[in-house]
Amino acid sequence: MLDNPAHLHHEGRKKKGFLGAMLQPRDVTGLSPQGKEVIGLAVVAVLLAGIFVALRFYTRGVWLRVLGREDWSIGLALVSHLAQLTGWTHPVDAR
Repeated sequence: MLDNPAHLHHEGRKKKGFLGAMLQPRDVTGLSPQGKEVIGLAVVAVLLAGIFVALRFYTRGVWLRVLGREDWSIGLALVSHLAQLTGWTHPVDAR
């Protein structure tokens, strides 16, 4: 059995049954590889923006104890940007 590594590879074999179909890797997004990269970069950009906005709120709110209108407007801008990215404001038809 150690001499034949065929038991490790299932490429030539089709999995049958419900569980076999569930275990098959498949692309459910319908996006091209470039589209997936764009989405990944957008997620990273939003995470970085969220970190910087949180740091700004922490610095100005906890250390300086001065939260102004500009701070709240930055927070509102981030929340509205998240709403737009996730489709809350303009739902996208997936057809």
